[in-house]
Amino acid sequence: MRRVPSDNGAPDRSSPAKQDYQWNAPGSAPTFDHITLAGQSNGGQIVQIEAFTFNDIDALVVMDWADRGLTPEAYVRFFATTARCLAGGSPSERNTEVSGYTFYDQGRTEFVTGNYTDTEQHVIDAAAPFQNQHPCGDMLSQGPAIAVDLLNLSKITIPILGLNGDDDARVQYGTEHIRSFTGTPDKYSVTVPNAGHYMGHAKDYVLEHARQYGQRLSVFSGCIFASDDPVYRGVAIPRRFFKIAAWQQDVAFAATGYVLDQTQSLGPILERPARADTATPPLGPCRTFQVPIEDIADATGLSIDRLVTADRYALQSAARLEQQRWTELSSYADIVV
Repeated sequence: MRRVPSDNGAPDRSSPAKQDYQWNAPGSAPTFDHITLAGQSNGGQIVQIEAFTFNDIDALVVMDWADRGLTPEAYVRFFATTARCLAGGSPSERNTEVSGYTFYDQGRTEFVTGNYTDTEQHVIDAAAPFQNQHPCGDMLSQGPAIAVDLLNLSKITIPILGLNGDDDARVQYGTEHIRSFTGTPDKYSVTVPNAGHYMGHAKDYVLEHARQYGQRLSVFSGCIFASDDPVYRGVAIPRRFFKIAAWQQDVAFAATGYVLDQTQSLGPILERPARADTATPPLGPCRTFQVPIEDIADATGLSIDRLVTADRYALQSAARLEQQRWTELSSYADIVV
């Protein structure tokens, strides 16, 4: 959730995200100027229902979901799951005294082929053991919820972004689904090439480097907010994002920092007329830089002194940094670790 510019034109960066909140805890609840609600897969269906039922959010993101876009494979597994749930389901893995649960995918093979397309094998191997059961209440209510959706999607009048994987084995026709939101002119559909239901499209060099050398990494990422970020329909859109990777290098602590700049890709979206019959703007180019972590700290206001001290990139010669403080990356060979 992002605060938008205040009356004096400067974005309010005093985010309540720095505090911890607990549901039903005493005291007043946090408030936000603008709220964007996002959901993936069945969660996409849920956030749609929330939007037209309560009319209390400012934007919607629907990922890997389409009310009329389930694939034949998804239907086969859905109806098999429905039959198991109608028979009472299975005991919960966490509490065997409680029943009414089932696995949507039967076994590792179905789980992997249904969810992953572009993901590295070592990530799949790490994730597959965490396949979890589905509550039968969720599964049995999904069909009626689709009917309710189709009757009410036109009531949603806020901006909507649809995000789908091109090779999703579960859901297709994501673009057609976003078009069914006839109550809003601000709707965009983005299809990620070569991505599956669990989208992991971008291969990260530092993670591959860690796997190759048996290292463990901590990766931190976030937005770089700036006072001159463009504002679209009252929402400030960050132009840059950061990522910092940290690991143990021999006996020393090491880190590297990166910045992704999407400035060039925002033009078609910001300049697009707010009309439903205009084409979805193409994704523009994004530029990636390796940068001194000190620059990330300065831009974000984060207290990350230990990461700044451990920065491998900052250890390069002063002459190089003076000539080109930020290095634009076009291949793995450009990265300093």
